[in-house]
Amino acid sequence: MPTDEDGGSAMIGSNGTVSEISAPPSLDAVADLAPVHDRNRPVWLALGEDGTISRWDLTAGNHEAVGATTVPAEPDHEPWNGHQLRRRLHASHDGKFAAVVNDYGRFGEVVDLRTGEVTLALDNQGDEEETVPFSLEFAQSRGRCVVIHRTAWNRLDVSDAETGALLTDRSLPHLQTRKPRRSTTATTSTAQCM
Repeated sequence: MPTDEDGGSAMIGSNGTVSEISAPPSLDAVADLAPVHDRNRPVWLALGEDGTISRWDLTAGNHEAVGATTVPAEPDHEPWNGHQLRRRLHASHDGKFAAVVNDYGRFGEVVDLRTGEVTLALDNQGDEEETVPFSLEFAQSRGRCVVIHRTAWNRLDVSDAETGALLTDRSLPHLQTRKPRRSTTATTSTAQCM
């Protein structure tokens, strides 16, 4: 978040204009911001360095704590190619859910901001996580809020944001061991392709 020298304001813009907005004095150091769609009002979720998630209404000039994160700091993380581990805040379009993840790290979580409860613990399985930001996005599907998130180095899954239920189960039934079938129709031209 761009701030002035003392860290007390932010720059925002719309319709080709940029305005400086002072942060409420009670809003502590901000680690990240995420916009929320709230009837054309400029509303943001703010992630404090202490893990507090606040709803900041820029028009009213106030904020209120609506949740907190307990995502682990991953102290054994070793930066790769200058990518420092940092907490990133994501917001659902309606501001009912937030996700806090460790970019260039392994862990994150989804928080229901109406109750303050963690609905989904995130883990991308720790394979090459230091090379990319943590893949995560909120979306709407069939009338409910879903979260699309990385669960392995080459896999994205979709979960229900409210319940944490996995919606993209890809488990395969146990395959029976069978003898390979012999092909009696192989010709010279297909054998060359094999």
